[in-house]
Amino acid sequence: GSTAVLKLTNGNIHRSDATEGSYQKIDFDEYRIFLKMDAPTGTPGSKPKMLTGPEILREIGRTARIDAHQNLVLQSELWRRLAVAFAPFCFVLLGIGSGTLPTRSVRSGAALIAFGVLLVYYGLLSWGGSLAETGTLPAWLALQGGNLVTALWGVWSFRLASRH
Repeated sequence: GSTAVLKLTNGNIHRSDATEGSYQKIDFDEYRIFLKMDAPTGTPGSKPKMLTGPEILREIGRTARIDAHQNLVLQSELWRRLAVAFAPFCFVLLGIGSGTLPTRSVRSGAALIAFGVLLVYYGLLSWGGSLAETGTLPAWLALQGGNLVTALWGVWSFRLASRH
């Protein structure tokens, strides 16, 4: 491992002990905290967000028969990355379709709609992630749900705009 030093200046430390009913305040000009960092002990499969794409694919192949839950988590991470990478195309489709609709609303209404769309997308992505990690739905289907809804909404807005 290694050591890091956190240097604090012009501050104070507050301590209280509920069992004794005491309170202590310590003022300082300079306070150094030495932080010891141990070498990482976890396995690469324990933190899928830290793995690269090829490493995730390798771990999916390795855990396919060994650990079903870890395999679902790894597949979810892979498909979450693909869903997030594909999301801008769906948002562009929705934005162009919605932007061509004739409206009388002000720009603040558009910002509120954009916030709502992002909130719905994030909710669908989170829900899909939990469905994929529990094995309720296949990861590719569960995590592409937000993109599917956004793309269908974009196609619908294109068709609506073409009628006007």
